[in-house]
Amino acid sequence: VQQLIGAKSEKAFDLALSHLEGTLSRKIGEFQQKLVAFAAILEAWVDFPEDETSSASRQEMIANLGSLIQEMHTLHQTFHDGRRVEQGISLCIAGAPNVGKSSLLNALLEQERASVSAIPGTTRDLIEADLTLGGVHFRLQDTAGIRKSEEVIEQEGISRSKKAMEKADLTLLLLDASRELQQEDHLLLDTLAHERAIVVWNKIDLPAPKLHSLPHPHVVEISAKESLGLKELQDKINDVLWKEGAPATEEVLITSLRHKEALAGAIQGCERALSAIREKLSPEFPASDIRNALQQLGSIIGTDVTEDILSAIFSTFCIGK
Repeated sequence: VQQLIGAKSEKAFDLALSHLEGTLSRKIGEFQQKLVAFAAILEAWVDFPEDETSSASRQEMIANLGSLIQEMHTLHQTFHDGRRVEQGISLCIAGAPNVGKSSLLNALLEQERASVSAIPGTTRDLIEADLTLGGVHFRLQDTAGIRKSEEVIEQEGISRSKKAMEKADLTLLLLDASRELQQEDHLLLDTLAHERAIVVWNKIDLPAPKLHSLPHPHVVEISAKESLGLKELQDKINDVLWKEGAPATEEVLITSLRHKEALAGAIQGCERALSAIREKLSPEFPASDIRNALQQLGSIIGTDVTEDILSAIFSTFCIGK
């Protein structure tokens, strides 16, 4: 409920509602049911070794357990996207002085949030604002222009700009298309993390020299002042952030670090069990690993499946009849 109340975007609200309706619990429950079946077979092998070959094919168990591990891995890998949807995405607008950073912030927000001036160093500190793109919450940061400066206050602003670039989920590095690249531009390009950045040629509405070909995978041309190319920039932001597209509303995502760690523990237990079965170790070993995996999953949704394992043993192997 708290996640639902605190949702900052449409997708965050949908994700919180999905969790409230039990989609994650049902997914974890499905994993548990499959593991209970494996555990029942392995426990039966411990007590009735003569049933080991007749009750279930070892190769079939290997294939089915491997498939389940892959399903669990797929859910585990949603944590990064899930956290982004829930908490929002930090988007840093950086560059040398007078490349149009504040103009881009204003253009994205469609309001005059930051002061715009031709005087270098106008922005001395971080300016933060909230924005929703594609149903996802973004935390925008307009930073001070990065250059060499002897002025103490400006130096502090530049230091904060560099830290903001390091911490941001995504950085938009602005370059001025109306002039040749400056030393500051080259230094910023050299330090840019390609997988977390988009190079943005700004001021394409002005007469300009031929744009340089840049060794960077993500480049966009815009005019923040004239609002040209903003749709292309937003599309590029989505492409870089979501490698396989933004999460669909019906997709099950995990957002809790505790859930992520518990799921990782369950996966490790299953992988140990799979290795033990392949190596034909005594069934006590994989049975213990599967139990540990079940305990990890149970910690996510608050369930104990010990009785379920016993019931599965009796129903599957007709013990006592």
